[in-house]
Amino acid sequence: MRHKTRLAALFLVGIMILGGCSQGGRKTENTGLETGESRKDGQAAESEGDAGAGSQSGNAGEKTVIRFENHGANKHELFAEAVQIFNESQDQVYVDFQTNTQDWEASLWAALAVDDAPDIITHIAQARIPQYAEAGHLMDLNSMDCAAFIDDGAKEPVSYKGGLYAIPVQTEIYGVFYNKDLFEKAGITEVPRTLSQLEEVVEALKPLEAEGTYPFSAQYRDSGQLSFYMTYGGAASLYKSVGEQGQTLEGVTQGTYTFENDRVKNIFRLYHIVGENCQPKPEDTDYTTHNTLFAAGESAMLIMGNWTIAQLRELNPEMNIGMFALPVSEDPEDAVFAEDYNLVINVNAHTKNKEAVDEFLSFFCDYQQPTREFFIKNALPSGLKDFEQVVTYDDALKAPLEAEITSEYFTRILPNGFDPGKSIQEYMLDPDMTIDEAAALLQKNYMTHIENMKK
Repeated sequence: MRHKTRLAALFLVGIMILGGCSQGGRKTENTGLETGESRKDGQAAESEGDAGAGSQSGNAGEKTVIRFENHGANKHELFAEAVQIFNESQDQVYVDFQTNTQDWEASLWAALAVDDAPDIITHIAQARIPQYAEAGHLMDLNSMDCAAFIDDGAKEPVSYKGGLYAIPVQTEIYGVFYNKDLFEKAGITEVPRTLSQLEEVVEALKPLEAEGTYPFSAQYRDSGQLSFYMTYGGAASLYKSVGEQGQTLEGVTQGTYTFENDRVKNIFRLYHIVGENCQPKPEDTDYTTHNTLFAAGESAMLIMGNWTIAQLRELNPEMNIGMFALPVSEDPEDAVFAEDYNLVINVNAHTKNKEAVDEFLSFFCDYQQPTREFFIKNALPSGLKDFEQVVTYDDALKAPLEAEITSEYFTRILPNGFDPGKSIQEYMLDPDMTIDEAAALLQKNYMTHIENMKK
């Protein structure tokens, strides 16, 4: 994957310094072992989501147990398989793997405060690294063998003050998947870059509704996925709005930004276009179903990230799919693919099993190990060296992979815990709410969240 110019943060997000951890012992969940102790072979590891549970036999010796906690439900199977491959490959180290999606960051800070945090965690990326690193909770990977597998061009987004604090496992790309055959059938020869052009594409596709095919697949049930139209697809435009308001990126985190601006209102116009031109009852449609509708040819466009490629190909391997950047205004320069190292692996600075952690992570990143098949199967862009030598990228990703300019996600600089999707969901479910009212509601909920954070 070629190196690109990223429309990135121009100012550092404010750093919140938190106190260090106590060094008391803790127990590894469901194993009864103190950190640093070993498990006798044959002891059970019955933890939920543990890919290696029950895989130990009566081999001689002891195993060092390390805890690995993932914070993204849609990545559970991805990591669980790799953990199982590792656990079954040797008899010295056992990785106790779990996925936690329930307010994971709050629970992580609580665990760090009492030295009960996992040895390995995911999802502390560029925006959060300064906070955790300054507090002394992230290990500098420069001193570990696993760092040798990271591509030099991918190190900057996961570094801070000379320290390397994450392994950039996967690049997530956000845009619009489209059915090339349906576009051709409708006589569409160019992908849209502005909202007006998008409306023209919709009008060209409308006759296909008589055959059961709608312009868009949409779902309103998952507010988080709904918010990505704005915070991922509209990120380049939103970053511009920060400068236009004379704000710093730190100001967005602290509450001095206003969502009542023309760029946000244009993105609400996009939501309106989608809502008026999608399948019936999108309020009853969930994430999986709207992917399935697109794969079945019942819609021509799906606003989504590359993480759904595997599901689309499983449902319809031969589907002729393309991808274009999401139009979010009348300026074609605002239509930029969002691309971010949004899935990273971090190491707890307080781990008492650094060598075992390094052994697992080096195994995970080494394409010559059995995990090679894991990377080939998932076939998504990575920040690891020579990834293109191992996988063949899906043809649907050709446009974003070749894009010279991409944008980081706007979620990087939003206040911790703030979900714009709740306000957007209200707009999509209320046919009487105007775009101005939607922007005002988003601003109100943003300020309420800021005030609650100060309490």
